[in-house]
Amino acid sequence: MTSEKTLSSDELESRWTELRRVLDSAGAAACCSAIHAESDDGCRSQLFRFAVRRLGGGSGATAEELDAMVIIGDNAIADSKQREDHANAMAFNLSANLCDCWGDGDSRLTRHFEAGLRYADQALELRRRLNKGPDAFSMAYWARGKHLLSLGCPQEAVEAFQEGLRCEETIARAKGEDPSKLEAVSGGLLNSRAFLGLAKVKSGDRSGESLLEDSLGILSKRAEHGEGEMKEDAQVYRDQIQESIKRN
Repeated sequence: MTSEKTLSSDELESRWTELRRVLDSAGAAACCSAIHAESDDGCRSQLFRFAVRRLGGGSGATAEELDAMVIIGDNAIADSKQREDHANAMAFNLSANLCDCWGDGDSRLTRHFEAGLRYADQALELRRRLNKGPDAFSMAYWARGKHLLSLGCPQEAVEAFQEGLRCEETIARAKGEDPSKLEAVSGGLLNSRAFLGLAKVKSGDRSGESLLEDSLGILSKRAEHGEGEMKEDAQVYRDQIQESIKRN
C-alpha cells in the first residue's frame, strides 16, 4: 500500500516554480513528466491540482496556458483512474476553468469549449458511478450547458440546464423549500433558472425571457442588498450570467 504525504503551501509554491520553468522551456508534456516523477501518490495528486489551478483558475489565463492546462489535466485524470473521486473533482474543475464567464473569456477558443464539454461529460459519468447527490450533478450539468452555449448549441444547452434545474429543485424540496417561491430559494436554483432562460432565448424560445429576467433581478438585488454568504454567492452568479449574456 503506497503512502500519501501532503505538501505544505510553501512546498507547493516552490515545486510550482520549478514546474513552471519546465513548462515554459520544454512544454506541457515535459511538465507532466516532471510531475509523474513524484513517487508519492498524494504529493503527485497535489501537484497536478496545483498546476491546473495556477494555469486556469481565476481570471487572466492565456490561450496557451489553457492549452497546457488541458494537457496536464488529461494526465491528471489518467493518473487518478484508481481514485475516481480525484478524477471526478479534477474533471469538473477543468470544465469550470474553461468556461468563458470569469472575466477573461477572450482567451477561450473553440478547442477550449470542446475540451470543457468533454470534461463536463467525464464529470457526469464519474458522478453517476460514484452515486453523487443532486448538488454535484447540478454543477456538472451547468458546466455542460455553459460550454454548449459557447459552442453555439443552445437547444442542447437547454436540455443540460433543465437537468441542472431539476437537481436544484430536488435540493430545495429536501430542505422543505418551495422551488416556486423565488424570493426565498437558493442562489444556485436562481442561477440554473437564469441560464436555462438564456439558453431558451438563444434557441429562439421567448419563454426564456422571464426565466432569465426574474432570476437575474433577484440575484442582482441580493448582490446589492444581501448579507454574508448569500450576498457573495449572488454576486458570483450575477456576474457569470451577465458575462454569459454578453458572450453567448
